[in-house]
Amino acid sequence: MNKTALVRAALLCPWLALSGCATQVNGKYQTVAVKTVTGGTDLPGAKCILTNNKGAWNVTTPGTVAIHRSFDDVSVRCTHDGYTAGAGSAPSTTTVLEWGNVPTLFIGSIVDVKSGAAYEYPSLLVLELQPAPKS
Repeated sequence: MNKTALVRAALLCPWLALSGCATQVNGKYQTVAVKTVTGGTDLPGAKCILTNNKGAWNVTTPGTVAIHRSFDDVSVRCTHDGYTAGAGSAPSTTTVLEWGNVPTLFIGSIVDVKSGAAYEYPSLLVLELQPAPKS
């Protein structure tokens, strides 16, 4: 191997080590907290299911759950006795760590996108439930 090739390899190796930066730092799962409220006050004990294209996860409020990161938004549906079921979604955004893939000409982005680590959700999801109509 000639001297020029050795210098190129030495300069390139640190950047290759950063490829898939978000996967290495964030991982493919994110813990999110879920809380339900009614009329501005906490409503504990709701059963919630969170879903995206990577799977489904259950949690009782207030609580936390580790969900698989994804490009897709996460949907939330909660039920509680005496209340109308509530549903909503939270957006998936690209993490700041994706900029760490710039020196690798975005090679690491392929790893991060495939694993889901390139994305994140809000750390707290709050869902409002309304009292069920009296019959």
